Amino acid sequence: MENDRSFTVRIAGKTIRIRPLYGRIARMCRDYTVPDRAPVDFTVCVTESDIADESRRQAASGKDKTPAAGDPAYLETLCVYRKIAEKMPDYGIVLCHAAAIARHGKAILFLAPSGVGKTTHIMNWKKAFSSEVTVINGDKPLMDLTSLSVCGTPWSGKEAMNENTSAPLGALCLLERGAENRITPIGFREALPGIIRQVYQPDDPAGLQTVLLMLERLKDVPCYRLACNMDVSSAVVAARGIFSAPTNENSKEKS
Repeated sequence: MENDRSFTVRIAGKTIRIRPLYGRIARMCRDYTVPDRAPVDFTVCVTESDIADESRRQAASGKDKTPAAGDPAYLETLCVYRKIAEKMPDYGIVLCHAAAIARHGKAILFLAPSGVGKTTHIMNWKKAFSSEVTVINGDKPLMDLTSLSVCGTPWSGKEAMNENTSAPLGALCLLERGAENRITPIGFREALPGIIRQVYQPDDPAGLQTVLLMLERLKDVPCYRLACNMDVSSAVVAARGIFSAPTNENSKEKS
């Protein structure tokens, strides 16, 4: 018998039935919900055992220090996305630890580990370019390697910055801290190790191999190394490098 908390979402073009134990995940996914009668691509079910496994994963990674870390309903949200991330490579889609924005109809993906400043950087884009910029996802977007597009998801970090939208992938930026803002074009082979580190790697060896092979589809996407500080000018410098157009530091860039 179907769990009465079950609901259906559409994320990255895939329709997913979610059967949770708690209500938090449904509230989190409300902007991505579709009618339950929609045909589904796959179903995600969560058990108490899954939640216990997720708790152990968080403890092992040192990510169990937040107040929510011991909350089963919160841990279930992580379980659901982990299960989705394990399944999505079957459809040519991978989860990225990145921040994604869209500007001029193109998605820019900023890849970096936690603590480097992804959120600050994309907020600087919002400050610099205002309504020209949409934050697709602030922490864990999905990248469709078949269509080379970036898709929003409800999993977007503690700031919960996300939109139920997608955009063609225009550039990949490996983000790092720097005293001065500097963007440097790099080749795909130079960028690849940094990309791999920020892409979800399935537990299944065959699934991992599938993901690594699929990343070759990014070979023609422009790649950059972006050193930036916390100032809004970091977005202006990045935009100048990516869009190759004159900029105005008063946020009226013309390109």
